[in-house]
Amino acid sequence: MVENTENSEKSSIELSISDRAIQKPELPESALVDGNNELSKVDDGGEEEQGKKEDEDEREEEGHSQQNEEANGSINTPELKEENEDALSIHEASSSKKEQNSDEHEEGQHSIDKIENGSNNVHSSNSFASDVSDELQSQSDANDNPDAELPQFTFHRISQLPPSFMKHDPISASYIHEKYFLFATHNGFIHISDNNFQDIRTFRAHRASILSLHTDGEYFASASMDGTVVVGSILNDKDIVAYDFKRPVHAVIIDRQYKVTKSFISGGMSGEVILSTRNWLGQRADTVLETEHGPITSIKCVDDLIIWTNDKGITFYQTSTRTTLLNTPLPKGFNRPDIYWPKYSFPETDRLIIGWNDHVWFYKLTIPHTAQSVQAVNFLSTAASSFRIGAAEKSVELESHVHLPDTIIGGISSINDDLIILNYLAPVEDKSNVSKRPKMKSAPPELQVINPWTKEELSVDIIEPKDYATLGVNDYHFEKSIGEMVRWFLISPNDAILIKEFSLHDQLEWYIEHKMYLKAWSISEYILPPLERISLGVQQVHEYINREKWSEAGELLTKVLAHGDNTSTEHQEYIKGEWSNFLDLFFEKGHQDQIVDCIPKVYYSDSAVNIDSKLYGKYLEHYLADWKNIPKFLQLYHDWDHRLLDLRYFQFLLDNTLNSNQNESNNKMPMIDKIRFLFIELCLEIDDPQPAVKHLIIMRDPGTLQFLISNHLLEKFVDRLPEILTLELTDEELQYATVDFIREKLSTNIELLATKHREIMPSKIIELNERAGLSVINYLYLEKLSQLDKLLTKDFEDEMVILYAKFNVSLLYIFLTKHNNYNIDSAIEICEEMHCYKELVYLWGKIGKNKKAVTLIIDKLEDPDLAIQFVATNNDSELWDYLLEYSMDKPKFIKALITAANSSQYFNNMDDPFVLKIDPISIVKRIPERIEIEGLKRALMNITYDNYLELTINKIILQIIQEETLEIGNFYRKERLKGATLEPRQNSKFLKETVIMYSDPAKPLVTETEVVGEGNEWRQIINEDDNATIDISTKISHLNYIRQKLVLLRLRSENGRT
Repeated sequence: MVENTENSEKSSIELSISDRAIQKPELPESALVDGNNELSKVDDGGEEEQGKKEDEDEREEEGHSQQNEEANGSINTPELKEENEDALSIHEASSSKKEQNSDEHEEGQHSIDKIENGSNNVHSSNSFASDVSDELQSQSDANDNPDAELPQFTFHRISQLPPSFMKHDPISASYIHEKYFLFATHNGFIHISDNNFQDIRTFRAHRASILSLHTDGEYFASASMDGTVVVGSILNDKDIVAYDFKRPVHAVIIDRQYKVTKSFISGGMSGEVILSTRNWLGQRADTVLETEHGPITSIKCVDDLIIWTNDKGITFYQTSTRTTLLNTPLPKGFNRPDIYWPKYSFPETDRLIIGWNDHVWFYKLTIPHTAQSVQAVNFLSTAASSFRIGAAEKSVELESHVHLPDTIIGGISSINDDLIILNYLAPVEDKSNVSKRPKMKSAPPELQVINPWTKEELSVDIIEPKDYATLGVNDYHFEKSIGEMVRWFLISPNDAILIKEFSLHDQLEWYIEHKMYLKAWSISEYILPPLERISLGVQQVHEYINREKWSEAGELLTKVLAHGDNTSTEHQEYIKGEWSNFLDLFFEKGHQDQIVDCIPKVYYSDSAVNIDSKLYGKYLEHYLADWKNIPKFLQLYHDWDHRLLDLRYFQFLLDNTLNSNQNESNNKMPMIDKIRFLFIELCLEIDDPQPAVKHLIIMRDPGTLQFLISNHLLEKFVDRLPEILTLELTDEELQYATVDFIREKLSTNIELLATKHREIMPSKIIELNERAGLSVINYLYLEKLSQLDKLLTKDFEDEMVILYAKFNVSLLYIFLTKHNNYNIDSAIEICEEMHCYKELVYLWGKIGKNKKAVTLIIDKLEDPDLAIQFVATNNDSELWDYLLEYSMDKPKFIKALITAANSSQYFNNMDDPFVLKIDPISIVKRIPERIEIEGLKRALMNITYDNYLELTINKIILQIIQEETLEIGNFYRKERLKGATLEPRQNSKFLKETVIMYSDPAKPLVTETEVVGEGNEWRQIINEDDNATIDISTKISHLNYIRQKLVLLRLRSENGRT
């Protein structure tokens, strides 16, 4: 590193302020250099006059040389050549150049100004379409130009620069700052504007081409081919200074705190990177940071981190620590680093991308938090640096390096995670040229979006700046500006183009222009008013219909004409009208299947968007007309909100359909049943249930009776009750099934009918069932009525006797015994007919024919116990004698009578004290001789044993009673004799007061005063001279008094009272 200090040279260059710049005479026509380095002029119309011709061979040779320079991006300026030929040979940021023949002029002119200012001046060869759903992408063939793809960028010419720029004085350098835009020309002029291109000042700063610009937002710096660096205030035209470095300066940057430090760094043809500051004497002090590695082609800074490029490669240097952090050498075979200048991009604060020739480097910059202070970003002078303590050291890391063959990078930036490359296409020899002099053919540059990791080219836009055929790679300046929106500026000598990413509005316009209405509709939700957006979708629907894509049209209609919240009445009416139009169109063209599933299914209350019910009816009737479409009809009917339909009309329609298909074949029956069920649901929905009853009966629905009751239709269908009640039973079941089976099947209906006895009289139901031959239903019905309330069956007991005898004879006896409202004679007749002997016994006994009843028991039932019970119940001695006489020839009865006479089974529990008691001996005496009675001996032995046992038990009980009586008497005798002894002389108090003895012998004797307290004693006046004893009643009263006092004292103690 070399340091030198010399007097600062404030050049006396006449620097024109903005006022002088505006008043200066128009600049002369630009001078360009041809292959022989001879001048040629370009007039206002763009036509060239050839200079002086040389020898044909010499001119041809020089032409080849000049074309090779163009291919490398080098254009020479004559007035600078005289000053420094070496600098001219490497400088590319020179004025634009045109070929010196009319053929070349016509070719270049053909590609200029294809689109006016503000227009899109690109040819898209490949670009990303906007992100839309897969469904929308699959329908992209709805466009007139299906191959058209959505561009990624929009391009607009910038017309706010001074008129003399580009037309007479081409731009040679530019710098885009967040607050200011700086532009410089080949004639040394600088134009400064704010970020909206509002002019601030225009002035001349150099005598030759300006190659580099920089600003910190307050001061600017410019470097020129004339060897000078000019630093000045942006707003104060008096605050400006020029420094002469004697050789062309290619790059310059100033300290972000230049106002304080007066520091800047520059470099150029001298090959030195120079840090220039002011020392304490006010003189310029230069510190050479690097030298002897070829011309410096660029310098950039991040805080106090400096990046420069030369033949050595890319160098990162930290000024505060005077440390080279990293040097990235150029790869082998790198093409002319002094000709192709590098381009920079900062996608993030800690990321740097450098594109140079056909290589791209990605760096990560680590800047410690403490390094963000103002001091850390200054370029410190030699003197000041000695006081710098603990400077935060940064680090740089090369993350990746990418080689892009067939690319010459004229500008680099980033978008999302991808690279934007301005690819300069070098001129190639035009093989179609027939002249002796070779002719070069140029192509406009390409704006490429590339995936940096896969090198995949994502999109390419061909840009045609003015006079692009005459430009070299370094004539392009491609810079990114981040403000309210991201934008890029492509600055060339004769043109300035604003590049923006395709916004939603841009995409919308592009889609509409290319008749891609579907995509336009999909992205316009937050851009267009609702009705305008709907119209875009409707246009796409018409496009589908025109190409016979009815299904796609129907699906899109569902989305386009969807009803949203908070829409205006006008909006709702528009949607309704469009739906009506399209539904009529689809129906007319026979494409009902393509639209029917898309029709709105939801009813919106208080909204004008609901479609006319006639349209829904038209489609439903269409599907109902064909049996094959019945499933679809049913689906639609259930899916659609019924408030959208005319339900009365559909009731009529379904009823006619069912009536006309009553005799259809069995294969149609499932569908008919579904329609019938739908008809029933519809009748309920419109509150007209009566027409549904007929179909419920046809379907043999078990819930028909419940339906009638719920809808209060029972009286209207009372004549069909027998049929309705037995819908769950087949004819075979009615004829052969058991009562229990039928009861289980019909339990619900029977119970329902019984609970409605006030609506339909039981007599009516019994009559109807009897007429229909359904006596079993009557039995179940009367049985249920009896369970609800016996009074309900009071008038039907004769019928119930018959029904019990027929269907449940086991309960007939119980019924007869518990009811009295039946005709006994009829009951006897029925029982005789049905051989109900037990019931007959009861009935005979009820009317007093006891002997007949006993005879029936003995002869038919052969039940001695029943006979004995019957006789005992009647308590008739004559009947008992009849039983004995009638039973003496029946051993079974004799034995039962002997056993019964000895036991209490029939007699001992009777309340009547006059119940006849039979002596077993009398029965034994009545037994005829020589009759064999099985078990008689055993029975008599049991009787004897039972009598003996009873006698023994009675004796034991008597003894127990005597012993317990004696024990209790002794206890009370001892209690009367209980007392306590005491010595009067030692217990004199007991002689004067009442003595109390507790029942617990462990407790001592106490006086009444000790127990109840003094003053609370019993107050019974007794004459002390009276020796009469106190009576027992007085003692009991006294004792009760003491007990009450004790209870009171205990309660007070428990309550905490004294």
